[in-house]
Amino acid sequence: VAVALLGFMSLLPWLSPEGFRVDMRSRALAVLVVALTALFVFIHLLSLAAALRPGLGVDRALVTGVLLFLAAIGATFPGIQRNFFIGVRVPWTIASQRVWDDTHALAGRIWVAGGLLGALLAAAGQTLAAFLLVVPMAVVPIVYSFLRYKHLERVGGL
Repeated sequence: VAVALLGFMSLLPWLSPEGFRVDMRSRALAVLVVALTALFVFIHLLSLAAALRPGLGVDRALVTGVLLFLAAIGATFPGIQRNFFIGVRVPWTIASQRVWDDTHALAGRIWVAGGLLGALLAAAGQTLAAFLLVVPMAVVPIVYSFLRYKHLERVGGL
């Protein structure tokens, strides 16, 4: 899966529409590719451990790993250029570079803070509370992008 993922990521520039090209040399994309590959390897190793030791609880480690992954990709959000594959891709961010930039600046801070807090909670055994942090991490940037777009539309700032 990790190798297939790397192959797919290398096709992103070719798949991207004109004007929304994914820059394969960007630091943000490099971090994303490494983090995503590491997540798949981590999940694979957890699966092997669970298969070799029936009854081994991997839920805490899995939720911790996923939330650390979200924090890592959140750190890349401010550096991601507008595209159709990576980031907060809703109509309002795609329609406006300014809304894209503002939304990703906010989303980056939320994802890093939420991911790290969630990882700490999960490591402490509070996996449900940690996992529930993902809801505001996803919803807040989407709502913000809509409100930001509507505000800029009202004041003629688009």
